[in-house]
Amino acid sequence: LFVVLLMATIACRGTYSFFSDHESSVGNTFTAGSIDLRVDNTTHYNGLICQDGEWVCHPWADAVMKENQGKRKNGSVVLADRSDAGVALGVAETNGAASDSPVVTGSFYSLGFGGSIVLRFNNLILNGAGDDIRVYEVTGGSYPDEEASVEASQDGVMWVLLGMATRDEDFDLGALPWATYIRITDTSSTGAFEPTADGFDLDAVKALHCGSDPDLSGESCEGLS
Repeated sequence: LFVVLLMATIACRGTYSFFSDHESSVGNTFTAGSIDLRVDNTTHYNGLICQDGEWVCHPWADAVMKENQGKRKNGSVVLADRSDAGVALGVAETNGAASDSPVVTGSFYSLGFGGSIVLRFNNLILNGAGDDIRVYEVTGGSYPDEEASVEASQDGVMWVLLGMATRDEDFDLGALPWATYIRITDTSSTGAFEPTADGFDLDAVKALHCGSDPDLSGESCEGLS
């Protein structure tokens, strides 16, 4: 019994000593990054994708932050196959031509008259030489022009108006050095349209100058793809 108590005392003193030691470290730097986890067999980091052994900036909108769909001209709700805001993410399905023909059902999101959508980019939309973003709109044939205001933001709170879009349109960030949010709001006048018209039809938004923070574009990601 004496031996057992002696061993227990030694063990307790050792454990107390282990957990009561104080160590200090100086000069440390902590850096936060964002890792995008997606089930698509591709490595993502800070809005970049690992492609052919190099980090490449993904230029398309990544997430819908907010949507406020308006109504059709006759006051009815927009059809279901035009109401999935998620189709405005990723690569455009139209080719950027002035007139999209044929129009593919389910490939765009109709804002409805007065409706809006806020998109977020995991990367940075950079203010480079010339225009910085491209808005892809869907219009078939000689249909009247639909219109929307296009705004950009760094935090999703303060917005800068970039201009008005009719069909496909390019915009410059103006005074903003970069942005991560784009808001598109239908401003179409109902007068020119037939009763079932549903406002600006958004296909996609692309960053014409794409970057990340920190900017790893072009650096090696060998072994991750």
